[in-house]
Formats: sequence, structure tokens, C-alpha cells
Amino acid sequence: MRATERNRLARHRITDIARSRPSLRQFLPTSLSPGDIRGVLKDAQTAPSNSNTQPWTVHVVSGAARAALGKELLRAEEEGRTSPDFTDGYGDGRYLERSQALGASVYRARGIERSDRDGRRAAVRENLEFYGATHAAFLFMSALGDGVRTAGEAWGWLPSIFL
Repeated sequence: MRATERNRLARHRITDIARSRPSLRQFLPTSLSPGDIRGVLKDAQTAPSNSNTQPWTVHVVSGAARAALGKELLRAEEEGRTSPDFTDGYGDGRYLERSQALGASVYRARGIERSDRDGRRAAVRENLEFYGATHAAFLFMSALGDGVRTAGEAWGWLPSIFL
């Protein structure tokens, strides 16, 4: 097989993966074994990074610890004790329009009307309970330089745990 044909097939496979990946909002109640979790994280550790620095540390919470963390996050949100790590504004124009269109689509699929403020807030709060997932993984990154490289490292690592 010629190199051009191999490249075309590789691009096709990457396209298939990218276009078929889900954005999960519900999970089965089935837990992964600690060995399975370690295996996924070991494979993800081979993700490419700038100068092979791999500046990440992962912490996984499960079971009672995950449930307690979710409750504390909900309590903090109720009390206004949240502190986002990054801004959530989209400015105006096409980025805001895309965000609003996605939100409308998600709420519509869940049967939540735009005027249903309580329903929309409940849906957002599901984030804080990890959408019912039995495990939650937290990725901690060292701030390198201006932080841009660190962000790039995270976006290089994260897909590797889902492939």
C-alpha cells in the first residue's frame, strides 16, 4: 500500500472517531474496576506532550468520596461559593450564537422549556454531580510559562482517555 493511501485511510479513521464521539450527560451505574481505571490512565500517560514534560497529575474519586464531593459542590453552588477556573463568557456574535443553539438543543431534547428557569438550573446542577457517573477524574496541571502551553497539554491528554 502506498504512503498516500495509508495517509488517506488514517485521516478517514480519525474523522470517523472525531465525528462519532459522544458528549455524555448520563452514565450507567456500573463502576469500572480499579485495574481498568489504572489501565486507561496508563495508556493516557503516553499522550504526546511538549518536550515530553507530561505536566499533569490525575486524581480519581469514586463511591462515597465522589458522592460527598458532589454534595459539597451542590452546597457551594447554592451558597454562592463558586470560583470558576476560567471565564465562561462567549462575547457576542457567532460564538455566543453557537453556545445558545447548543443549549437550546440540549434543553429541548430533555423537554425543558426556555421559560423553565428551575428546570434549566437543575440541568446545570447535574454537572456538579458528575451526571451520575460512578467515577470522576480530575486533571491537575502545572502552570508552565504563560499557561497557554499548559492548556495545550491538557487538550492533548484529555482525548486519550476516551479513545
